[in-house]
Amino acid sequence: MGMGRTYLLAVMMISALLLSGCKGAKEQNGDNDISNLPKEEQLKEYNKQTMRSLPMPLAEGIVMQKVEWEDSMEVYYYSINQKIVDRSLVMENAKHFQTHPEELLNMGDPDVETMVGLLYELRMGLEYRYVFSDDKDTVSVVYPREALRNFYAVELLKQAVQ
Repeated sequence: MGMGRTYLLAVMMISALLLSGCKGAKEQNGDNDISNLPKEEQLKEYNKQTMRSLPMPLAEGIVMQKVEWEDSMEVYYYSINQKIVDRSLVMENAKHFQTHPEELLNMGDPDVETMVGLLYELRMGLEYRYVFSDDKDTVSVVYPREALRNFYAVELLKQAVQ
């Protein structure tokens, strides 16, 4: 249980960069570029591509399990092994990222930018759901569409002035 706060912060940041299958979806060899598909189909394809590489261990005791479209949210599921990772640390980090979305949604990463824009245009939000091994309790970091709009608007403005 000696996992430090900054270490767990780093792991959760890494998991944010795994936003969907955007990296694989941008292959520019013709048929594999899905950016011309309707937005709903793009998201389904991103999720399919991501699921192919899951479950994915991110650090000792933290595994990315699945991603799915739930109502109006894109949800990323992570399992937390409580024998390795302290629950209070996860709770503390979730609270931190809830109030500092800019640290989790690194808009400098083109893949994150693509996903945030796609979710915004689909009128969706984003949720990171952490499931604890012992009791299956969950803690979530939730960014509703309004929060994503703020990031997306800033990116559109940046692109407009270039």
